[in-house]
Amino acid sequence: MEKLRLLIQLTRLLGLPWVLFRLRYALRFKFGFLERRCPLGTWSGKAVPPSGRFFIDEGSLERVGALLGADPLRSEALKQADAICEGRFQFFQAFERDLGIPPDWHRNPVSGERVPGDVHWTRLGDFDFGDIKQVWELSRFPWVYPLVRAYSLSGEERYAATFWNLFEDWMVHNPLNHGPNWKCGQETAIRVMACCVARWAFAASSESTPRRQAALDELMVVSAARIVANLDYAVSQKNNHGTTESAVLWSVAVLYPDHADAARWEHLGRKTMANLAALLIAEDGAFSQHSFNYHRVMLDAFTWAAAVARANGHELPFPVGPKLNLALNYLEQVLQPETGAVPVFGANDGASILPLHGMGYEDFRPSFVAACAAFGRPIRPVEPSLREVCTWLGLEPDLRAEEDVRPEPESTSDHVCYQVGGLRLFMRARAHWAFRPSHADQLHVDLFLDGRPLLVDAGSYSYNDPDWQFQFPGTAFHNTVCFDGRDQMPRISRFLFGGWRGVEPVENGMTFRDAKGAVHTRKVRKLTDGFEVIDHVSGSFEKAVVRWRLSPEQPWTIKEGIARAPGLIIEIEAGGGMREENGWISRIYGQREPLRVLAVDMDLEMTTVRTRFRIAPPSQ
Repeated sequence: MEKLRLLIQLTRLLGLPWVLFRLRYALRFKFGFLERRCPLGTWSGKAVPPSGRFFIDEGSLERVGALLGADPLRSEALKQADAICEGRFQFFQAFERDLGIPPDWHRNPVSGERVPGDVHWTRLGDFDFGDIKQVWELSRFPWVYPLVRAYSLSGEERYAATFWNLFEDWMVHNPLNHGPNWKCGQETAIRVMACCVARWAFAASSESTPRRQAALDELMVVSAARIVANLDYAVSQKNNHGTTESAVLWSVAVLYPDHADAARWEHLGRKTMANLAALLIAEDGAFSQHSFNYHRVMLDAFTWAAAVARANGHELPFPVGPKLNLALNYLEQVLQPETGAVPVFGANDGASILPLHGMGYEDFRPSFVAACAAFGRPIRPVEPSLREVCTWLGLEPDLRAEEDVRPEPESTSDHVCYQVGGLRLFMRARAHWAFRPSHADQLHVDLFLDGRPLLVDAGSYSYNDPDWQFQFPGTAFHNTVCFDGRDQMPRISRFLFGGWRGVEPVENGMTFRDAKGAVHTRKVRKLTDGFEVIDHVSGSFEKAVVRWRLSPEQPWTIKEGIARAPGLIIEIEAGGGMREENGWISRIYGQREPLRVLAVDMDLEMTTVRTRFRIAPPSQ
């Protein structure tokens, strides 16, 4: 009976076609269809060589070197590459692990668990070996990008030699369709992107022998076949899996047009890109996953495909171009020009799939600038370091000679925006969920001052940590009201909430009503020096808590109901008074750190809390 109720709920939320596809997919999996379609294989050492043009050549290396010049990022790029040569690898562009040369490609560097590498990937459970993303991260080949950047800046052959040594060891320990690193089509596609960059960036190196290049060519074409074998599953997820896989599949077909399946891959990739751009990018530019992190993944994948298209005299299918321009408009509304930070709405899995720059994971400006160049959108002048991705991709941004005056932010279908001077407030406000939400974060607020985050989201931390995986996406870990300790929507499974509920507009704000009849109305009033946020609760509940999560990046002082950080004062007016809680934040996937939380308890007698966020005078 419970399974029947779940099936009915899934059908209502996701639609009968989706449910029928997933049932059919489960049967395909159970009876070995995918294992037969993706058989275990060995490397032949032979491959059709590429005859398409890639966007990287020797001139690219020279242009990057000239672009960075004496830029401080130059020494940091060399430092990162030197660490890789010594066996120290970065995970999610943040924390480092000393794994040696070569590393164990099947071991989780955090938990120490090891996934079998000698069985077909369909025989490995998704969550049987800790957080599989920790295993996958090295096999995305993110270490390619620091090595390539260092090679372009120094010309030292040891960076190319390190790449080829790591690549050859990976091939030995990851034969076709063996082990965890073939399990996900998107992971395969992201690896292909890095391999393409290495294939052409190291082309002139003495380390790039014909035998090695043939092995790399073979990996890329068999990876395309792996993507095709399960592309319908990626498309069914209605998220970044389909956009990344279709963009890379199409690119491989263009780069290897003499392969026997190239025409079929090109047609399938083109058709899928067009369909997903039309379906997943809304008319206001919002992406289906309601997450700026995944919004960037989608932008980077299509930017990559656009660069391959331009190098080969092709165009991406309609409506990719128009929809990507809408997506760029959407991102610009929240992008902090001073720092490149964005609100951390929805899921954040640490993905940055085109890091051909040294600006860091949390800086969205390099991806924004590159996508603008790829899709013909003019931008304001930016410093050279933000144009590095463009230089690698053979793109030239259209820099307008205008004053850098930031327009008043506009509200979208996903959030509402407010700005007073350098103080910017972004509130999650989704009226209707066309696609599944990943966090219970309605009316959550992120606050920035001159690009610095002051009020922050908790992030996602881990998709497979039994102690934490359900807490970070929950309502209590957001800057909103939590009723009776429950989430705004009931959780059905690891990645799915039920009872999707939207907000309704009221004068100067929004109202959210949960399934049990509790109502939260949040209004925002502009002041001359900031904002006043007015929270009112009503309906069916016993206790409610409004929380403000303070960025750990700022030196906060809290005294007599007033919180201060450089440039900001927070005053809370509430009958019950303010208290302080200990909380957690995960700015980088797989890591968490403590933060301070301002909390106010509410009930049916104390129903309104007023919080003022004011820009502090210079003397304060």
